Amino acid sequence: MKATNKQLYDAVVAELEYIASSGTFGSDIYVTVEQADAQERKVVFRTSALLDEGWVATIADVLTSILVSVCTGTISHASTSLSASVLRRLDYATDILIECSVNSALQPPCATAVFRDARDSRIIYAAASHSKFIKPSLIASL
Repeated sequence: MKATNKQLYDAVVAELEYIASSGTFGSDIYVTVEQADAQERKVVFRTSALLDEGWVATIADVLTSILVSVCTGTISHASTSLSASVLRRLDYATDILIECSVNSALQPPCATAVFRDARDSRIIYAAASHSKFIKPSLIASL
């Protein structure tokens, strides 16, 4: 993907708005986009919520899927693995940053999410990895 930081930012915000308006899985995640780095294929989101493995997995699934879609230019992909781990207890409504990166946009694309304290980036609350598979048959049928 050869895009500017603003183009990546705008594309991710557009995907979040679409998901929020659709009422589908992940439509009720409350995050804002803090920054985007197109060269690094990385987006930082901000949220405050209660952290548990289910929430981490849901947020990681939705946000990394959006980033993979934007970076690969296709929505025709399926998850092959999603691993999430809560590493540290989090008090309710703690302000956190979620750093999502696409590590590979090739087949199979994979992404990571790191959940950090917004005030002290050395504190990591959770981490997740997400592997995808691009489905050429779906692309051909679009």
